[in-house]
Amino acid sequence: MTTHLTVVPDAHAEQRPRLRVLRVVPPEPHHGPGTYDVRLELSRPLTVHERQALPHLARRMLPVGSELVVCDTTLERVGARAHELADLVAAVERAGRQIEDEVRTRAAAVSAAEDQERRRLGDLARSIRFPA
Repeated sequence: MTTHLTVVPDAHAEQRPRLRVLRVVPPEPHHGPGTYDVRLELSRPLTVHERQALPHLARRMLPVGSELVVCDTTLERVGARAHELADLVAAVERAGRQIEDEVRTRAAAVSAAEDQERRRLGDLARSIRFPA
């Protein structure tokens, strides 16, 4: 019996579409001056590993479905930083893949250690002889 969380490899990880910003979702009109949230439509939802990487790379950004919400900003700021935001999304994808690879490596090591221990215990159990 295994007590460790086993990560099942994503068979489609290599076939997953590239993560990129498709467009800005027009915001609802807001009242008064100031900042508001701007939603960026992404080519796909972030993976669990990309979601883990995001807070380490950017503040005030929340993934929601296939959108990335940039909090406390304006359309003008987003427009001025479009290239920077595109680069950030690419960095999130790279970091997410790296985390995913590390998780798979750790899971494979745990699985190998469990298999080795299972074989050792089986061999030990088979070697025990009781007097007749």
